[in-house]
Amino acid sequence: MHRKTWTLCCAALLAGTFGFAAEQATLPAGEEYSLEFAKDKMFIRHAATPRQLIGRLFFTWTPQIATPVSVEVLEDNTWRIDYAVSVPEDPQAEPAKLAEARAALESIKLTAHCSAADNRVKITYLLNSPQVRPDGMMQEILAQNGTAKQDSFVETICKLRPFGGNVYQAKGRTYRPFAGETEVIWLKLPGNPAWCNGWAEHLGFQPTGNEGEYRAELDFLIAPPELSGNDVSAVFRNEPLSMTFADGKLVIRNLGYKTLRDAELSLGDSEQTLSLKPGESVEIPFEETVDAAILSVSEKNYAAARETTTE
Repeated sequence: MHRKTWTLCCAALLAGTFGFAAEQATLPAGEEYSLEFAKDKMFIRHAATPRQLIGRLFFTWTPQIATPVSVEVLEDNTWRIDYAVSVPEDPQAEPAKLAEARAALESIKLTAHCSAADNRVKITYLLNSPQVRPDGMMQEILAQNGTAKQDSFVETICKLRPFGGNVYQAKGRTYRPFAGETEVIWLKLPGNPAWCNGWAEHLGFQPTGNEGEYRAELDFLIAPPELSGNDVSAVFRNEPLSMTFADGKLVIRNLGYKTLRDAELSLGDSEQTLSLKPGESVEIPFEETVDAAILSVSEKNYAAARETTTE
């Protein structure tokens, strides 16, 4: 049995002037990370080095572009970002379509609320666009300074059937890692994972129920490189631990801030009791006949499976 410890950075407090629009501001996201607004862009930074650029929004199916233009620091340690919507010059576009797009500009309003803490950054967009639907809207997201965009990761959620106790797998959310030497920035993809390119991701705006109003969210997690996709997806689900079968071992990691005491593990025909400190992981070898594991913590059960049917 092999153990090691991982610790998540703690949050820092926001320092700033409340209630005034500005062209630059910094929102701490942990001991070493922050969200910065500078002129018409946002950056996730490690110390003074930008790692991720979060820029303009493109309607894509129509020519409008939304550019962040100012930030207001709010009293609850969040930002309000205001966007300017424009139609760029395009000599190849039909004049009538450009005129129609420009006529719709006055009816479009976009704002975003940003928060950051515990190596997490969230940006929630509220769009009023009664004339132009945002179905194909894309967010400019560019890796910076040695950070590289990687293939998406689809989480697998293991569950216990209500009767019989068998473990089965179900597909969950899709995440995009942007990997650097000191950290990996994970984005929970908000829209269609297939609608992406080298510089943008689909935002997946959804109607709020109010006429012409839509909402979308970007949710980033800054994690150490040693955390797997399964670990990260468990953090996004607000689960205190992850369990993964890998390389002949069952890996259990405590992702929370509390010690997991006297957790009961069922692994094949064997049973044992585990206690894991915050950030600690344990690797447990298993027999080839084992295909599932169940860990009981207090009155809640967690499951992992090797080869089961994905539903």
